[in-house]
Amino acid sequence: LTPTQREVRGHGRFLHLSGRIYPVYTEREQTWCFTCNAISLVDGGKCTTCEGTDVVAFQHVVPEFDIPPGWPIVYLLDPHDRKPHAMAWYAVDPSDDIWQVAELEMDADPVDVKTRVYDVEADYHWNVSKRLMDPNMGASPSGKRRGLIVRDDWDAAGLRCDLADDAGVGMKLLDEYMKPDQNLERPRMVIDPRNAKTIYQFKRFMWDDYRKGGPRGQKQVTKDKHNDFPCLWKYIINSDPSFRGLRSIGQ
Repeated sequence: LTPTQREVRGHGRFLHLSGRIYPVYTEREQTWCFTCNAISLVDGGKCTTCEGTDVVAFQHVVPEFDIPPGWPIVYLLDPHDRKPHAMAWYAVDPSDDIWQVAELEMDADPVDVKTRVYDVEADYHWNVSKRLMDPNMGASPSGKRRGLIVRDDWDAAGLRCDLADDAGVGMKLLDEYMKPDQNLERPRMVIDPRNAKTIYQFKRFMWDDYRKGGPRGQKQVTKDKHNDFPCLWKYIINSDPSFRGLRSIGQ
């Protein structure tokens, strides 16, 4: 059987999700084989592919957790003009691993969004060290003021963000963050289960495909659907956040 067939028969995964951009992502427990460097089926404590015992159970959505007061927080914003703005908060732990602690969607003007964002951060007593914005929308022309960009509208509302890095390397790095670390025995990216939209979109974020000159094939571009929160993860990974570096901001 192919790896996909083993996943379908052994774990009940759906074939129509096999084109996902992040196939390692899972919200329920799977088993990782460090020898095969892949998700594996296990029988009697051994990987059924290589018969190795260096395996560990893992998942990216973990039970609800509270962030220690000293962990720095990074806020990400993806503004939109025809659908709700998407935003999320990420905590960086002392091992430089990333935990998504909250998400928010709002169909409102920047002033109202800023008020809501500050209320959320005050409720949790978070230390927000950095704010980043989707560079594609953030650098587009403002629909309100001539000669300005969308980022300027948010600056004027009091929610000041740097433009994030949209380099494609972030997707490859996120793939690595999703794989269990052999020392920690868990992935380097973790999601609180209250982030329902993020969890939903990661399962459905797919590669686009096309027909050109005959057989059907894949091109390495992503579908626009279900991409808001996965793209925010790409931006946070591209920012190369470190616990020590974020804590030093403002000191």
